[in-house]
Amino acid sequence: MHVAAIRHGQVQEGPGRRTVVWLAGCSIRCDGCINPHLFERAAWPARPVMDVLWEVLAGCKAGDAGVSVVGGEPFDQPDALEALAAMVHAAWRRVRGVPRLILYSGYHLEDLLARPEASVAVALNAADVLVDGPFVRSLARAGLGYRGSANQRVIDLAATRTAGTVVELPDWDVPSVEVLDDGRVTMSPGLARLLVPALGMERLPARQCGQERSGEEA
Repeated sequence: MHVAAIRHGQVQEGPGRRTVVWLAGCSIRCDGCINPHLFERAAWPARPVMDVLWEVLAGCKAGDAGVSVVGGEPFDQPDALEALAAMVHAAWRRVRGVPRLILYSGYHLEDLLARPEASVAVALNAADVLVDGPFVRSLARAGLGYRGSANQRVIDLAATRTAGTVVELPDWDVPSVEVLDDGRVTMSPGLARLLVPALGMERLPARQCGQERSGEEA
């Protein structure tokens, strides 16, 4: 499994405090991507699957509400993604009102559903939310919350399976504030841009949704 980073206690990749996995390698390579250093899978040595799964599961024990898988392009490693999704589905507790597993992909859901690999279907069936579609630089703007550009859909996968048509989450970009157990205050990205300067609050080093800082150790 080619993994660039695993971090716990993250707040940029979806509601609640989350464990985030950055899978390395991307065949889409969107113009203006915030993680171009993750394009080449070979730049990130393969790791044993079980080692990765145990490291991810530590986030559950530490109190994280869910897992987000970003990249790179997660569906370029469908077998690895299947293993991650199956582990989260089997071992991660559910927290009311918080998606347990969020997948990010530059592919559209319709294209993923048409792929022949069983591992793709397993990953989608285990996930709660899919943020789909390529990053489009001209459609990036402030206030988008946990997605990069306005063309990207936030899909409720369970509702979509029931309805037989794509069902999008209507409140993904609604401003939100959460006080964590350690006293830190987290806000949805758009709200933070407005309130942090106005209130004179100290802000921890920020990054965009999905961004993996090159040069940091995983």
